[in-house]
Formats: sequence, structure tokens, C-alpha cells
Amino acid sequence: MLDGHRAPPPADKPACPQCAAGQANPWHGLYDMTCLGCVARHLAHSPDAWAAVRERKPAALTARIQAVWGSRYEEGRQAVWNWMRTIRSNQPAA
Repeated sequence: MLDGHRAPPPADKPACPQCAAGQANPWHGLYDMTCLGCVARHLAHSPDAWAAVRERKPAALTARIQAVWGSRYEEGRQAVWNWMRTIRSNQPAA
């Protein structure tokens, strides 16, 4: 146990190196979980995102976005869906 220490809440980080790497390669697997951009990309890769699109079950993804972005939910939703579109359009070759 880490004596109750928690990571700081995610925030806007315009110069995040992991976001820059994600822009170059949407399949980049590293995230800074204190960065809202990285959290959006992470959620876009999540099983909850898959369920929202493929199974038309958005409740879990909606709850995760709400938990992170709170009153800025629409901004978070847009960020996650933008990443989902980017990921889908950059599928690796089979």
C-alpha cells in the first residue's frame, strides 16, 4: 500500500510527450495518466469504447468520462470520440 497517496487528477498538458507520440502513432502504448489527452486516448483504446461502438452499450464509457471530466463531460466525450475515430482510421495492416 502506498499510505493513501494518490496520483494527481488529470489536467490539460499541451506539451505532453506521450500525446505527441500518440499523434504520430495512435497505437503508441504509453500514457501519462495525469494528462487529459492521454486519458482520452486510453479510454478510446479501452474495452468500454469497443462496447460503446460495437455493442451499442455506452454506459460504462459514459461513466468513465464523467468520472474524469466531471462538469466538462462534453469536452471529454469529444476528446475520446476523436481518438476513437483516429484509431479506427489508423488500423495496423493485417
